[in-house]
Amino acid sequence: MDESLSARGSIDIKERLNAMCFFAEAAEVRVDPETGQVKVRKMISAHDVGTILNPLTHRGQVEGGMIQGFGFAMSEDLITEDGKVVTANLGEYKLPNICDIPEHETLYVRDHSGPGPFHAKQIGEHGAIPTAAAIANAVYDAIGVQITDLPITAEKVFAALRQRSTGRRADGRSAKLLRGSTTPELIKIVGFDKDITLSVGEAKGFFAAENLVISFDQTLNSTGEILGLLEGKWDIGFDNGDNVVAWDEGRGADGKTHDLFIFLGGSQELNQSLFVRSDIKEIGDLKGKLLGADAVGTGFAVVLRYILHCHGLSFERDYNFKSVGSTRLRLAELSSGKIAGAMVNPRYVEDNGAANLRLLALGKDYADPYPARLGLTTRAWAEQHRSLLVRFIRAMIKTIDWMLAARNEAELVDFMQSKLGRSPEQARREYRRLFEPSAGLTRRGGFNPESLKTVLEMRRQLALIGAPLPPVEKYFDDSFYREAMAAIRNSD
Repeated sequence: MDESLSARGSIDIKERLNAMCFFAEAAEVRVDPETGQVKVRKMISAHDVGTILNPLTHRGQVEGGMIQGFGFAMSEDLITEDGKVVTANLGEYKLPNICDIPEHETLYVRDHSGPGPFHAKQIGEHGAIPTAAAIANAVYDAIGVQITDLPITAEKVFAALRQRSTGRRADGRSAKLLRGSTTPELIKIVGFDKDITLSVGEAKGFFAAENLVISFDQTLNSTGEILGLLEGKWDIGFDNGDNVVAWDEGRGADGKTHDLFIFLGGSQELNQSLFVRSDIKEIGDLKGKLLGADAVGTGFAVVLRYILHCHGLSFERDYNFKSVGSTRLRLAELSSGKIAGAMVNPRYVEDNGAANLRLLALGKDYADPYPARLGLTTRAWAEQHRSLLVRFIRAMIKTIDWMLAARNEAELVDFMQSKLGRSPEQARREYRRLFEPSAGLTRRGGFNPESLKTVLEMRRQLALIGAPLPPVEKYFDDSFYREAMAAIRNSD
């Protein structure tokens, strides 16, 4: 039986024209060619409105739509992985706040052609539709580089400018364009979260002062992060010290030995804890259960194995791991009941309101001190870019000095709220945490080699490294840091 269906219809466009409305938008932007930073100075919207019945709500629709489009164009970034949203909260999604919104002017084209009561016309979402395109076209008009991937970040603009400049130098036509300016050098950074020191260093100009600009990519798992570093996709990463040990000793995903090393300190306290489903009352209840981890043989998975080892549970005999990925993904799997437990950052549990989870063990009670939030890279890249790395370290040291100066407390707390999306309570708590001996920032970004002994000892007890234990000096090189400090002292 033929179940196909066909139909034919017609429409008289002339009779429907009055039901249509039109709109246009223009943007005025300023682009810093040295950093790629885009500042939207003004938006001008024009709307074909017919008769406006409620001026206040109509204006709110137009301006609210522009603000939505502005966020879409400039900052909002919803990251998904395998159909799952991994942008954990609005702080990372980067909604614009009132300080970000540009001046806005609206022009109305009024007539008596609307199809609604009193010749009104629809407004709907029209305010949001043209904004991103208008800003992107304004950027193109300003610098001759077209950005086709939203949001329009400084990193994307800078990379596009650099690519254009490289091409023009190859053609011998860039001397006039670049006269009188020095193009900043780009450092490509990867990590699970953009460390606050990076955000502050950008905002306060410490990287710009070293003629640097940074880009940051958020990784979903440590395997992709480290492989990207080794393959040159990124220059440096921020992660824990166990990943350096594991990959240097051939315990990484590829089973090969590598030349990763630590060049900058971060924190000495583990901020991950063992959270479980509410039906799990004690660690012994995890016997026979499936737990979540990033990579099963590195990082926080090793801490989790050690915690369970201390309570008589052995990996693959009493429990197994599911390789899930980052904290966000582990939290999502745990909240949905797909795994029984995982190491998770308590702040993420708080942000996501995961009240169905139980805190079973604090990571810092089992691994202390712990090398966390460290700067790491490969020896090959560092030797080829020594000056670049030293300047980066200088900028980081100056950023940390600024953050820990008491006179900057109010500004830093406000930054945490307005730019990082922290609540006032969270911002105050995180500010105080910066000064804690273990959890806070290490003084001037120094690295404590003793924290690596914690990692090596856990691995020894889990039979993940042989005896005798390698010297901790194998995994860090402070020559770059010492050179950066010497330059700072000489300039003071």
